[in-house]
Amino acid sequence: MVETPFRAKEGKHSEQKKEIAQAAIGLLRDDSTIILDSGTTTLEIAKLLRKKQHLTIITNDIKIAAELVDSELKVIVAGGELQNTVGALFGPATEQLLKNVHVDFCFLGAHAVHLDAGLTVPTCAKASIKKLMIEAAETTWLVADSSKFHQISLAKVCDLSEIDGVITDHQITNELEKELKEHLEIIKVDGSGI
Repeated sequence: MVETPFRAKEGKHSEQKKEIAQAAIGLLRDDSTIILDSGTTTLEIAKLLRKKQHLTIITNDIKIAAELVDSELKVIVAGGELQNTVGALFGPATEQLLKNVHVDFCFLGAHAVHLDAGLTVPTCAKASIKKLMIEAAETTWLVADSSKFHQISLAKVCDLSEIDGVITDHQITNELEKELKEHLEIIKVDGSGI
């Protein structure tokens, strides 16, 4: 399973991603420190954060950084090598920053989520970044629309039990929701629009 370029996934499941982002914002409190992983769902979170104040955002996504450039938020960009067509930064420089921070929340993007295989991504470099994000956060929420479930990719990030919760859309099955609840907290947006 290869990584889809940003432009190809930008418009897919956009309503679900917006609703997931809205639910994610509802978890935050004033003065929160937040890691925003790269991805289209986390970009939707960034769009909602633009109007906020008194938050610190750490991201490895140049599109998220650009989205927040005119905000009043403190934004820290984890430098590194640019993953062309995706907009994510990775490599030793990114890892070094993530090893030296501690945040309240991490909103983790998803490539593939599977009950047995856990969270997986297309490259070992990306798995390493996500692992460090989880380690740096007090609370980690996976933000993933229903199309990401029952998928497996190359490199393992973690078991589902290693994250605190998942925010997803109403199209996951009741059976999957029940199975997920055995491992973590789940917030399922209802699909009624924002």
